[in-house]
Amino acid sequence: MRVKSLPRTNERNYRLLVLPSIVIFVLLGLFPFIYTIVLSFYKYSESLGEKLFVGFGNYHDFFTDSLFWKVLANSLIFATFTVAVEFLIGFASALLMNLGRRSKSFLRVITLLPWGIPIVVAGLSFRFMYNDTFGVINGILFSSHLLHYPIAWIGDTHYALWALMFAEIWKSFPIIAFFLLAGLQVLPKELYEAAEIDGASTIQSFFLVTLPLLKRVIWIALMIRSMQAVAFPFEIVYSVTRGGPGDITQLLVTLAYKYSFIFMELGKGATLAILALLTELMLGGVFFFFLLKRERA
Repeated sequence: MRVKSLPRTNERNYRLLVLPSIVIFVLLGLFPFIYTIVLSFYKYSESLGEKLFVGFGNYHDFFTDSLFWKVLANSLIFATFTVAVEFLIGFASALLMNLGRRSKSFLRVITLLPWGIPIVVAGLSFRFMYNDTFGVINGILFSSHLLHYPIAWIGDTHYALWALMFAEIWKSFPIIAFFLLAGLQVLPKELYEAAEIDGASTIQSFFLVTLPLLKRVIWIALMIRSMQAVAFPFEIVYSVTRGGPGDITQLLVTLAYKYSFIFMELGKGATLAILALLTELMLGGVFFFFLLKRERA
C-alpha cells in the first residue's frame, strides 16, 4: 500500500503547530543551559561591579580546592548508597505488588505514598523527626531502650549524611519500585509455567527467569536514578540539613546554590552546576556502556 504524501500546505500548518513547543524548549531549556556554560567562564568583581572573563579559571579554582573534592565525594557516596538501597527496597516492593492479589491496590497506595508527598514537606518532616529534643526517632529508640542519651542526627558529623540518605531513600524508592513493576508485568507467564513443570522452585524461577529477563529494565532504572541522585537532590538536602553541619552534607547542587545565591558568585555557581551535570552524565555513561555491552554479548 502506497502512503500518500501530505499536501505542502498541511505540512506548513503542522510545522506551525510544533513551533510553540520548540520556542518553549529553547527559552526554558536550551538558552539557560548555554548561558550557564558561558557564565562559568566569567568571574564577578564586587569592587568593579562587572564581570571579568577568566576562561577556565573557575574550574581551576575548584579543582585545586579541597572542599570541592569533599563535596564531589559526598555526591558520589550519596548517589551510590541511596540508589543501591532504593533498588533493594524497590525490587522487593515490586515483587510484592506483582504477586499480591487482594492486597495489590493497598500495596500500591502504600508504596506510592512517599513519592506523592512534596519533597519539601517530606524533608521538613524528617528534620522534625531527627530533632534530638522532641524528635520521634529518639523517642522510639529511648522507649525501646536502644538509646541512653539523645543523638542529634542532623547536627552530628557522624550521623548527618546517613540521616540525609535515609530520607532520600524513603522519598525516592517508589520510582524504582514502579519502574520494575512495569517490567515484571510484561514478562511472559508461559516461562514461569514451563519452569514450574520442570520442577523449579520459586527462588529458582526468580534467578533463572525473572532476573535474566528483567536485566535491561534494571539497568535503565539504575541509570535514571543514579543521574537523578546527582542532579536533583537539592530540595531534600536543603529542607533536612541545609548542607550542614559545616559542609558535611554539602552536595554539588547545594554548593552551586550557595555560591550563586548566598555568596553571589554566579560564575562559580554556574561552574559547579556544569560540573554536577558532567558528573551526572559520567554516571549515566557508565550504566549505558554496560547496558550496550550486555546487549552485544
